[in-house]
Amino acid sequence: SELIIFNRCTDDEVLKDYLRSIKAVNSGVEVLFEDNDGYPITVRLDEDLPYNINDDRIDLADADYGLWFIDITERAEIYEGKTIHLKAMALKAKKMPDNLFIFGRRAVTCCADDIQFLGYACSYDPNQLSVKNGDWIDITGTIKLEDFKPYGGGGPVLHATQVEKTSKPKEELIYFVR
Repeated sequence: SELIIFNRCTDDEVLKDYLRSIKAVNSGVEVLFEDNDGYPITVRLDEDLPYNINDDRIDLADADYGLWFIDITERAEIYEGKTIHLKAMALKAKKMPDNLFIFGRRAVTCCADDIQFLGYACSYDPNQLSVKNGDWIDITGTIKLEDFKPYGGGGPVLHATQVEKTSKPKEELIYFVR
């Protein structure tokens, strides 16, 4: 099979077992889970990530930003307190406080007309480095879940311990299409 759909699902932990069993037999199959109302349920196995989620420090390769972004969006609580090191672009609006910027990458989710910036807030010491809009930066910091007004509630904020300017990655865009 190329696609297997489970519907009327309820228990996420059991779904992980189902997913592992199916992937063991057919690693290339796409598996979808739906709840009782037909809405998709995201089931991610830690072993599918290109880094070890159990490490206290995660060094993200340039190509892994998209997968990390989706995972932290869906399961932010498992990243709280972890140190993250990555390369990203900085967005700095004029009305932002000096100690804040948004880090992220531009992503193609469908086609070239559909490019979006995917990022999160970063708190840092502006005396360490003046970050400008569009700068490519190398960041190391700790993820904390906190209220952030632009998120419309709580979410991950990276508290940077080190911020340095860097060169663009070989591939500036990340892709979610095949």
